Amino acid sequence: MKKLCRKQTTIILSFGLFLSCSNGPGGPGNFAFQGLEFRVEILCDNVSYTVPLNAWKRESSGHDYPGLRGKLTKFIGKSVVEVNSGETVKGYVEVWFGDPRYGNFLESWAGKLEDWNAPPIEIDKFADPPREGRMMFDIRAQVPDMIRSIRVTVDGLPQGKMMTYSGETDLTVPGNRGGALTNGAQVFALQAGDRWMSLGSREFPIPYWTALLEARENDVRATFTSQLWKAYESTWFNTHLWVMEWFPSLDDLVEKHRYEAIETKQALRTFDHRPDAQKWVKDMRLWVILSGRGWLHEVPYDEDFYMKHTYEEMTKRLHDIAKYYDPRKTVLYIPGWEGHYDTITPRYAPDPEMGGEDGWKTFIDTAHEMGYHVVLHFDPWCVSFNQPEYWTVQEGSWHTQFPTMGQGSFGRMSTTNFTSLDYKPWQDIFVERVERAITKYGADGIHIDQANNYRNRNQADMRKYDSQRGFFQAMHRIRSKHPKVLLQFENIVENNIGMSPIFEWGPGDDRELTPLLKKLFYPYVRVVGHLRTSGPHGEGGACFMWDIPQELADSRVKWMKMNNYIPTMKIANAEIDLSTPQSQQYFEWAREFDAKLKKGESLY
Repeated sequence: MKKLCRKQTTIILSFGLFLSCSNGPGGPGNFAFQGLEFRVEILCDNVSYTVPLNAWKRESSGHDYPGLRGKLTKFIGKSVVEVNSGETVKGYVEVWFGDPRYGNFLESWAGKLEDWNAPPIEIDKFADPPREGRMMFDIRAQVPDMIRSIRVTVDGLPQGKMMTYSGETDLTVPGNRGGALTNGAQVFALQAGDRWMSLGSREFPIPYWTALLEARENDVRATFTSQLWKAYESTWFNTHLWVMEWFPSLDDLVEKHRYEAIETKQALRTFDHRPDAQKWVKDMRLWVILSGRGWLHEVPYDEDFYMKHTYEEMTKRLHDIAKYYDPRKTVLYIPGWEGHYDTITPRYAPDPEMGGEDGWKTFIDTAHEMGYHVVLHFDPWCVSFNQPEYWTVQEGSWHTQFPTMGQGSFGRMSTTNFTSLDYKPWQDIFVERVERAITKYGADGIHIDQANNYRNRNQADMRKYDSQRGFFQAMHRIRSKHPKVLLQFENIVENNIGMSPIFEWGPGDDRELTPLLKKLFYPYVRVVGHLRTSGPHGEGGACFMWDIPQELADSRVKWMKMNNYIPTMKIANAEIDLSTPQSQQYFEWAREFDAKLKKGESLY
């Protein structure tokens, strides 16, 4: 086949589906799915295809399965496809309903792609219908060109309210839309009347997908996209298994997902029984963000970029905090502990201008003697051009418009912006730095910044490297060698909750977190305030580490109380007075939180 101009390829399959269930709660007439219409698109590169559609036929695998009336069946389409150039190529698509891995099958139909005159497909039997009904499907495609993604559009879903782990959307108003992606939870919910439908997947590690629900005049359209990352580019793609399932309540929906996708697949126990949560982690009642130095001092950026605390000042802070709260229940998280911060990624060693190794040793020894535990900030992705490793790790780096050589926006100065942990030289460097912080500099825990960035298609989608695989490998290396050290992550994401019992989170405003997030994750983890949301949030919806949270203590404490965060207090600089009423609110809240847990009150 000759080379054509480079453009996106779209192969389109369309079919109607009628699915009903008469034996769920409510008896006959309680339809689980009704009148759904499906559209499948395979998006590729290099060429544009047009696909003639034909009537569907039923095809059986010839195998019997317990609980299934008849044979295992599948949708299968085979087509002769016309290419823009006039040449003819062959490709095929399979659409399976049911789960061929676990024997839970629906009786289904299949068809050839010759002509599209068939009536809507009807399915009226479930193999083993759970609760109010479940439909599962996956797509398999083989085409001549590299597949980038497979998109499934489902029309005919009922109008209602969409709930994701980060927000809610009213889908009774035509034009309203809401999205979900696997950076958060791999399931989201649609409430229609008094019933709840879960949509998503239950696989682990979670494949990358996005979903968009849009309200139309009389129904809701769902668009699911499964993406094939460049590291695995191929002309063949089998998506993960999509699941749509009805439940009588949100609690039932969450219970099912937690059991099938979290506890079973990740072998995860609840927070109080997690072996990776040491006693001091479970006893923590106050999380103090004690700012080191924010930026390299030679960057002429803004007058607010000044030294926050030297090591001597940080040592004095230990005694200040102890006047008001028990150090044994207090954990200190120190961004800028090495004199830099975040995505300019330093060498991760004590900063000479802050007091050097002697000053750091005095601080860390004093902290441990008093009963504090200390968590140090690390960013696993970005490497500064002023570090010798910069040139070593170019092979595994993704370049955006940066490096900006000190002229860019927040957190992006002088960096490649993303270096994959799947690139072995960088993974070794990063793990060695973490181990040095633990063994030489006394870290009790390591904060992993941007812990969900391996799922960021704009950065992590590299042709040679699987950044999710590299991230998991690096975290496993650290945990296996230092099992008593806390790995503490930024951002709650379902893929990561098996690796960390403490997450930093904050949407950036005063809203309450959704019941879906709390019910799904809070049994397994506890949450601390984000650097940018434990203080005032300005026009950008967040505050940064140089802000003074005590100025807005009333709203910040109220917001984090509402969401049952571990009390989080940010001491931004050496000028903060901990004796003021604003500062005292954080200590009072820590005492209230302690009393709540002693009473056995639920956080979700």
